[in-house]
Amino acid sequence: MKYITLFISLCLALLGGTDRYFINISFAENDVEVIGTEPPKYKEDKPVTMDITQEMIDQEEQLLEQKIREINETPMEEFGSLVQKRKIRSYYSHRLELLRDSPENYFKTKTDK
Repeated sequence: MKYITLFISLCLALLGGTDRYFINISFAENDVEVIGTEPPKYKEDKPVTMDITQEMIDQEEQLLEQKIREINETPMEEFGSLVQKRKIRSYYSHRLELLRDSPENYFKTKTDK
C-alpha cells in the first residue's frame, strides 16, 4: 500500500508539475507571416521525346522474337509450371504486338533500358 501511495503521488507531481511550464505560452495566429497568396508554380516537365528509328524497331523486334523462341524451346521444368511459362511467353508476345502497333508506346514503357 505504501508503494501504491508513493507511485500515485509521484504521478500527480509529474503531471501537475508540468502544467506550470506551459501556462503563459500562447501560439497566436497573428504571428504568422503570409508569404504569398498564390500556390508555388512548378516548372512543367517536358515530355521526353525520343527519336525512334526503324533500326531500333527492327533490333527490338529481333530481340523479342528471340526471347519467345528461347521460351518455347526451354523445358517447362525450368519455369516451375506450364502456367508460369505461358505467362512469360504472353508477356513477350504482348510486348512484340505493342512494338508493331505503336513503337512510341513500346519505348515509353520499356523498363530494361
